[in-house]
Amino acid sequence: MRNTLLVLFTAFLLNASSSYAQPYIFSQYTSTYANLTSSTVISTQYWDDFSVFTLHMPFVFKYFGTAFDTLYVMGGFDGFVYSGTGSGGTFGSYELYTYDDAVTDLNGTATISYLLTGSAPNRILKVQTLNANFGNDDTQADYMNIQLWLYEGSNIVEMHYGPS
Repeated sequence: MRNTLLVLFTAFLLNASSSYAQPYIFSQYTSTYANLTSSTVISTQYWDDFSVFTLHMPFVFKYFGTAFDTLYVMGGFDGFVYSGTGSGGTFGSYELYTYDDAVTDLNGTATISYLLTGSAPNRILKVQTLNANFGNDDTQADYMNIQLWLYEGSNIVEMHYGPS
């Protein structure tokens, strides 16, 4: 009886741990950062860390096995599931934190834009947050730049960090 319980408990633990597993491979590289040129701006002037911009992706992207065709973009944060409207909505699962601080457009010059490069079925959707300020910076002099790259077909996620 004791061995049977041990086998059942072990099987339960293996099943439980595998049902929550979200496999991924992390890699880090160093390369030159380049701002996107001819990108389409989706943000409004003076956006803040509660502004949500809807980006309908030109291809289906699988994130942890679930297919999505829309990305909800905020400064430093993106998600594939959003319910509600404007800043009154809520994000569900399937989120990406590209920058771990509240960023905003305090000076009226920061933008969030996107650019599609390549040709199907090997396109890359690049989402850029350019010259964003930090919400807790009283001087409004500090800034950050980041790009989120989503690869069609391979479903690779890359984050490119620029000058800050």
